[in-house]
This record gives sequence, C-alpha cells and structure tokens, in this order.
Amino acid sequence: DRVEVSRLATELDTAMSTMSHGLCMLDEDFRISVANKRTQEMLCGTLDPDIDCIGKDFRDMVAFAKSKGSLTDVSAQRLLTAVANGHDTKLVLQLFDGRQCEVSITARNCQIVLILEDITERVLSENRIKFMARFDPLTNLPNRAYFSEQVHERLQQIQQDSVDTNVALMIVDIDDFKYINDSLGHPTGDKLLAIVARRIRQTLDSNVLVGRFGGDEFTIYFDYQVNKMMLENVAENLLRALRVPMPIDDRMIEVRASAGYVMGVSGRCNLEKLFKRADLALYAAKGDGKGTHAAFRVQMDKDYNERQLLKVAMRKALRNNELSLAYQPVVCLKSRKVTGCEALARWHHPEFGTIPPSIFIPIAEEMGIISELTDWVLHTATRECASWPSKIGVAVNISARDFRGDNVQKMVLSALEKSGLAPERLEIEVTETVLVEELDVASRVLSEISAHGVGIVLDDFGTGYSSLAYLHELPFSKLKIDRTFAINVTSDPRSLKLMNNIARLSKDLDMLVTVEGVETEEQLIAIYDIGMIDQVQGFLFGVPVPQSEIGLLIRSLSGLPVLKQSQQSKSA
Repeated sequence: DRVEVSRLATELDTAMSTMSHGLCMLDEDFRISVANKRTQEMLCGTLDPDIDCIGKDFRDMVAFAKSKGSLTDVSAQRLLTAVANGHDTKLVLQLFDGRQCEVSITARNCQIVLILEDITERVLSENRIKFMARFDPLTNLPNRAYFSEQVHERLQQIQQDSVDTNVALMIVDIDDFKYINDSLGHPTGDKLLAIVARRIRQTLDSNVLVGRFGGDEFTIYFDYQVNKMMLENVAENLLRALRVPMPIDDRMIEVRASAGYVMGVSGRCNLEKLFKRADLALYAAKGDGKGTHAAFRVQMDKDYNERQLLKVAMRKALRNNELSLAYQPVVCLKSRKVTGCEALARWHHPEFGTIPPSIFIPIAEEMGIISELTDWVLHTATRECASWPSKIGVAVNISARDFRGDNVQKMVLSALEKSGLAPERLEIEVTETVLVEELDVASRVLSEISAHGVGIVLDDFGTGYSSLAYLHELPFSKLKIDRTFAINVTSDPRSLKLMNNIARLSKDLDMLVTVEGVETEEQLIAIYDIGMIDQVQGFLFGVPVPQSEIGLLIRSLSGLPVLKQSQQSKSA
C-alpha cells in the first residue's frame, strides 16, 4: 500500500510540476496547502528554488509578488478580495511585462482552489480578430460597420443630451482610381490608398471620425461646431492635401479627388439619411468635372427619386421594345453623297416624354444593363441597314462598360449573322474613355472584331485622354474629330491648325477622317480646304431621322453640288 501511495504521489507531483497552468490550494486560514511551480512563476514572475510556498499565508505570497513588481496594487487587491469572498468566480489579472493571467477560483469544503492560466496570446489573438472585424487592414481606419457603429453612438449620445446640434457627413472619393489600379497595378493602388488615408486623418481634428467604406471611398463625420463655411474649408483643405504628389516606389503619383457632403440637425437625421445625401452630393461633384466638392441640395433628392423612376422605366422599355433608332448621315466631303449613318438610340416615354441619350445611357450604365441596350442597337441597326443601298453602312457606339463583360464580339457577330449585313458595312465606334478604362480588354476585342472586316472608329477624338500610342497600337480604320473643333474652325486659327494636324496624322496612319458637328456652309468650306478630311457629319445635312425617312434623306443628299476649293485655299 505504501508503495502504491508513493507511486501515486510521485505521479501527482510530476503532473503538477509539468502543468502549463498554475494550481494552488488554500485551507480555511488561507494558508497554501498545495502549489505547483507554475503558480510561483506566474504570480511572482520568477521561480526561486529557495522559496517554498507550502504552509505560507497566501496574503504574504501576494505581498511578495507586489514587492517583486509582478503584480500591480490593483491586481493584488482584486485577487485578495476574490479569495476572501469565498465564491466561485473568475478574474483577469495584469501581470509583469504586459502578460495577462486568468484566475479561476473554486470554493469547496472550507478549501479554495485557484487555477491560473496565462491568456496573453489568447487575448492578443482575440484583439487581432476584433481589430480585423472593426478596422480596414490597409489604412487602419474604421471599416463601414465600425464607422457606422461609432456614428450611431455619437448621434444617440447627442440626442440623449437633448441638445440639437449640427452634424455633417462627407464622402471623399479618388477620381479615376480604377485607371491607377489597371495601369500601375493593385499593390501601387493599395499604397496610394494608405497615403490618402493618412493625409485625410492628418488634415482633420482628432474629434472627427474617419472611416473607409471600401474601394477608394472614405467617409468623414463631424459633430463639433459644424457650419457651411467650415465644411467648405475642410473640403478645400482635403482636396488640396490630396493633390500633392504622393511618393510611391521611387515615383511621384498625382491624383485628384472629389468630395460630397451634407449637413443636418442631430435630432432629425440618421446615418443612412446622411450617407445617401452625401453620396448624391459626391455624384454631383463628379458630374461637375471631378476634382471638386459639392454640398447636398434638396433638388438632388428630387433628381435621385426621378432617376430611380427612370431606372424602372428603362428596364421596362428594354423588355418591351419601347426604344427606337434614329440615323444621322455621314457624308463624303468630295462627292457630297451619303456613305453611311450613325445609329442613335431614342426613347420617348408616355409619361416622362422624350428622354435624351445623355440621361438614359448613363442610367443604363449605372444599372449594369448597358450591354442589353448595346445588343439591341446592334441587332436593330444591322437589320435596318441591310435594307439600304449596298454602299451605305451603319455605325454603332459601344460603351466602355460593354468591355467589362466578354460578350462584345459575340453581340457584333450575332447581329451580322442574323441581319445578313456584310461586315465591311458595319463600324464600331468607341471613345477614348474606353481606352483609358478598359484598354487591355478593348485592345483584344477590337482586334478580333476588326479581323472579321468590321471597321473600328475612334469617336470624339480630342476631348479625352488622347494618346498617339492608342492610334498606333489599336486597329482603328477611322478617326472622328470632335464637334468642338468644327464649331470654332472659321473663327479660331488654332482650331483649324489642330484639325489640320490631326488629319495629317490620321493619313500617316492610313485612317479615314470624319469631322463631327458641321452646321454651316462656312464650316464645311473651311474643313474642305484642309484637303485631308474624308467625311463630315452634322445638322447641315439634316437632323437624325427614323428608319422610315432615311431613304428619302439619302436621295435628297445625293443631288448636292460638289464643293470646289476656295480662292483663299488656292492662293495659300
């Protein structure tokens, strides 16, 4: 029996000495009857073989731990109070060098058992998880959920104080951030966002809440001394700070940002309402040319509601085939005969009246149904063009958003196949926005379409991010000079010279040249005198007409007299 008892005692001693937890048992007088080495290590911060805790008063052990600096006065007092109460409980103590210890206290039969566990790593992991749940890891700013939580708390606190005060929400957005990501890479874009976040935070007072809602969108909440002038000054300062070039990987990157903001009274608003209105103001700032800021106006809310109604109507119009096409002729400058027509979508709503393309096309893009609209235009235009004289083609505009999918080529080939139209009678027009936003995809898709014999046209040249590289690398067969050049061609020598240089460049690259927006005979003669323009388009030759009238328009333009070079051009 003694041997068995000795064996069990040895095993128990081994188990206690190798435990990762501290174990301590106190008798009814708070004297230590059992304690392993881990208990001394955790409470006293050291393992001294000359110190024997058994039989000692637990209070003396705690006092010793305080004298060693391993227990703070507050932690020591909390531990002694919990033991003296004699109830089952748990508490977390702050130990030396920042470690944390969870103490589980159990009282049974006039004895108290303490289990001590080092939970430092667990707490750190929980804090990391909590941080990840609340903060954006890229910028260290509160994420959408935590920012919203903070704003709700601040609004509730103000409302509980029964004091109405002005509050405001501002949204800051980096202009053309997608282009930065696509051209310089996402790692560079991430570094840029981190710099933007720091500059926003450094520009604002500490009592202002800043968050990142996602992407390149930052939100800012104000509730101290808020007024219209203050918000304008803050917006100006922020945009000015963000315009300063940002050092990233041995290069200086310049960006522009836009901001929208709204001011409200704390007792009559909530975050959802503030965010919606600030977002509408940001939308207006973007529409004003970007790089600027705008305050919310009541009209914006009205416009938004009307826009939502138009979205519903737009989807219905596409589903019920309520749209139509009008065609504007493209005229050969030398023969003055129609060589083709540009297809233009038209929408007449029974309640809202005629809705211009400048409104419904951006709505279709915003809704993500622009490709449905493009597909309808392609199929309708090619089908109707197939009934025209064989030498006359049709041009269809393709949106930058169309290239975000993989069906542009499918739509074009399907329209040609179903209509039976020869590929060389179809032209696809793209603007420079396509080349900026979707260059890689557009380059591949346009090359594939061109290989089938379809013409590729660069539209509105001279109004966007003009680049000679685009003209050289992409399969353009025609370049259309924007109407702004035609407007001033008779009064501004600079416009005439620019048009002349663009035409010469196009000829060097073996491209046809069309000038848009020709409205007067004087403009026509000035353009003709350049000698390198192939085609013209504009109201001088008629407004866009429906399919039923295109035949008559083509015939009426066929009898126009051929232009002769002006005397001024001859003498030059």
